[in-house]
Amino acid sequence: MLVKYLLTRETIYISVTNNPNMVISTTGVWDKIADEIADGLVMEYENATVYGDFEQDQILHEGKLCVLPNSWIVLPTGRLLSPEAVHHIDP
Repeated sequence: MLVKYLLTRETIYISVTNNPNMVISTTGVWDKIADEIADGLVMEYENATVYGDFEQDQILHEGKLCVLPNSWIVLPTGRLLSPEAVHHIDP
């Protein structure tokens, strides 16, 4: 089915451009570089404390964690902390 889809897209594109040497990519530019961009934006902490309030009374997590580009926090257990639940992080 993928081959049929590619041939269909290629046929449509060639009929518009009349260029039989045109190559059509099946992935966008962002698909190719998304992992590289995301890897540069992920912040990893070995020993951090995550607080749920300003007074630092509510400790949500202590230890290793990763902060994703969308501000969600990934704990070593695989659980996620929402940015709305976190007040601040002391690295």
